[in-house]
Amino acid sequence: MIHPGLIKRLKENKGRFVSGERIAYEIGITRTAVWKQIQKLKEMGYMIDSHPKKGYRILSAPDLLIPAEIIPNLKTKWLAKNIYHFFRIDSTNKKAFSYAINGAEHGTVIIAESQTKGKGRLQRGWFSPAGYNLYTSIILRPPFLPNQSTILTFLSAVAVAKAIQFSTNLNPLIKWPNDILIRRKKVSGILNEMRSETDKVDFVVLGIGVNINIPIDLLPLELKDKATSLSIELDKKIDRVSFTCSLFENIEKLYDILLKQGTEKILSLWRERAKIEGKELEVISLNNEIISGKAIGVDNTGALLIKKKNGKIVKVIAGDVTIKKLELEENL
Repeated sequence: MIHPGLIKRLKENKGRFVSGERIAYEIGITRTAVWKQIQKLKEMGYMIDSHPKKGYRILSAPDLLIPAEIIPNLKTKWLAKNIYHFFRIDSTNKKAFSYAINGAEHGTVIIAESQTKGKGRLQRGWFSPAGYNLYTSIILRPPFLPNQSTILTFLSAVAVAKAIQFSTNLNPLIKWPNDILIRRKKVSGILNEMRSETDKVDFVVLGIGVNINIPIDLLPLELKDKATSLSIELDKKIDRVSFTCSLFENIEKLYDILLKQGTEKILSLWRERAKIEGKELEVISLNNEIISGKAIGVDNTGALLIKKKNGKIVKVIAGDVTIKKLELEENL
């Protein structure tokens, strides 16, 4: 693993040589270790000039979400203190689940540059090309009963929306329960998975995908009318490291709020960004039943409440929602 202080020292002195001896002293490793890690960085695509007497200077850096890029910029107390980075992986959720089973700590993070079998809600895939977006899974070990863990889905959605707003000034909407939309197009999806016993949660994996910099011409044809990215919306590249740090910081802050103030506070924050009350909806439930009506809101478990035309109120726990007349409330 690359020491976070190494890249930080090189970037602080960009264009200027820094001696291996100085770097080794400042970050607490040997000069040999510095040399080995410099070689590893070069293999990853970092352009670093090496001089036997002057030391090292960084000329350019690739756009990577490696721990050594994230950690120096991250302001969290417990989240993402252990980050495992992969260039190519089948699924970050699958890897995180495996790590959690084997004892990974609360707050451990998996990040991939690309996924070959990215997982979305309702058994769907998640398009995951390399180098553009964020694909991450976070291991949490909450002190909850299994039926209380649904709130983490709503927490994740609020955290993503807040990170987008902070990083771009865009104002995304949340579609129940956890899709993030900008101008009616999906920019992020969340898949939370859990292992539990009868009376306790062993762990929860928060799986989050955010389309950050993928250009429209790389989106599959079937997604062009349904999906977008932050860079498409703003017509400029977004700093993936800064966005990732903002997301992790928001998740930690909201999780701490959840433990102190309870689920209603998180649901209140979710409602502010979902603006779903009064909307005409059509929901396809997990058993393919079509439910139409007006949204009343969500209850304290996160279930969607719909009032049908006959006046009957239906509780929907999971399904695919279409908002028939969505007023566009996102603003630049």
